[in-house]
Amino acid sequence: MEVNLSPELEAKLNRKAAQEGRDSQSLVQEAVERLVSYDEWFVREVEKGLAAADSGDFLESLRFDMKSAGVYAYTPRGDVIHLPEKASPIAGRLCCA
Repeated sequence: MEVNLSPELEAKLNRKAAQEGRDSQSLVQEAVERLVSYDEWFVREVEKGLAAADSGDFLESLRFDMKSAGVYAYTPRGDVIHLPEKASPIAGRLCCA
């Protein structure tokens, strides 16, 4: 498969690869794998939500989720991190910089 990137995006990719000591192809491969994995997870979660709504369990699961202490955030690399309750987006940025 061939992927065409704009010159600006290709330059950013090459800089990122150099910073990490990796080749740009492996970064693209990893990004695509994360995207596909996230998409599969998202579809599963939507299907679970729809099933819960159909069975009447949706509000109960929502109440449980709202009681969970903490904040979840995505890092620029696509990882999910758990931050303490009442954390701000700045806290997430500082811990993942």
